[in-house]
Amino acid sequence: MFILVSLADLCFGQTVLKYYGVHDIEPSQYSFLKNSLKGNFALIELPSDTLSWKNALSEAEKNGIKLIIWSEGHGHQWTPWAWNPSTGTWDISEGLNVLKFAEQYTSSGGKSLLALLMSHEPFYNDGHPFTAAQMKALYSTLKSFAPHVKLFVYMNDMAYYDKRLFTKIEDGIMDIAGIYRHWFGTQEGTMADALKEIDDDYSLIKQKGLNIQLFFALQTFATDGFAYRMPSASEMQNWGQLVLERNKLDGVFWYPWDRSSTDYTCWLSKDRYDSSGVDRWSVVARLSSYLSLTGVTERELQPTRFSLSQNFPNPFNPSTAISYQLAAVGFATLKVFDVLGREVATLVSGNRAAGVHTIRWDAPSMPSGVYFYRLQAGNFVETKKLLLAK
Repeated sequence: MFILVSLADLCFGQTVLKYYGVHDIEPSQYSFLKNSLKGNFALIELPSDTLSWKNALSEAEKNGIKLIIWSEGHGHQWTPWAWNPSTGTWDISEGLNVLKFAEQYTSSGGKSLLALLMSHEPFYNDGHPFTAAQMKALYSTLKSFAPHVKLFVYMNDMAYYDKRLFTKIEDGIMDIAGIYRHWFGTQEGTMADALKEIDDDYSLIKQKGLNIQLFFALQTFATDGFAYRMPSASEMQNWGQLVLERNKLDGVFWYPWDRSSTDYTCWLSKDRYDSSGVDRWSVVARLSSYLSLTGVTERELQPTRFSLSQNFPNPFNPSTAISYQLAAVGFATLKVFDVLGREVATLVSGNRAAGVHTIRWDAPSMPSGVYFYRLQAGNFVETKKLLLAK
């Protein structure tokens, strides 16, 4: 089975993926995020202190990344916003200083504050759900002090909550919705369930005409019974690519290995290589190739040369991805051969647009061993080796 994805399709389809990054990373690791993981944003936790915010945003500016800041406090879900049931109002006094700082930073031209976290799963809230009206009240209160600051809510299951009377999803609740589903060995369903959640929440936003961006958190931990394990590089690659190919998201970020993690790269460094010796860091960087930065034109995305990339993962079993780029439209072939030079698969044969393309070779019926894949486009010919290890 072959699945062909063009970067141009991902950039100019229904939704442009603008943001790709991680959750939980220290400011000292922003350069690592940008240069090694190839990300352009992070969701980070900071105390409600203007100096720590100033330092984090300054470091983000140096590295050309944006931040969603989770301001820590003693209110709802560890934020500085507390619901007062006796008055039926929100007390935001604990976080008012950083809220005003965020508005001053944004309105004066600061580029690195993408959003401020407003709430975490408010329609669940540990079994004591807030209503849509209460969340609108919080949104309005925060916006009264910071009208230019975007507000992020870890919402999750929006289509599900929209079916309930008091938790309808509407404008005026949030600017960016974060969703996720932990399906690697957890009790939250299957991969198909997770992909369906993206589809359903995207459809809800489109059908209602809501002015809400949709971000998805890619799970990077798994469970075997009660014990945590890390997904293999192949699992990460396949899962990430399936999510990105949905082409329905404004942003994607990797959620930490362990739910108690406060440092993403600490967990990424732990067992950096999976049992097959494949580097998990390279998976994160490779998938960032689907990213389209804001303001990049279609012309700027066109490659200036032909090239064939090394397949990933390699070794693989039974599926691997091969990327290639074409500097001009034209007829191209991409074929796979065994060590005796016999053709075993034709992955591409036909006219292809200029741009970056990715195709997966699914080879469950092929024997283990060394194979070669060759790209030919006009006068350009390049061959690389891959290894199927069952």
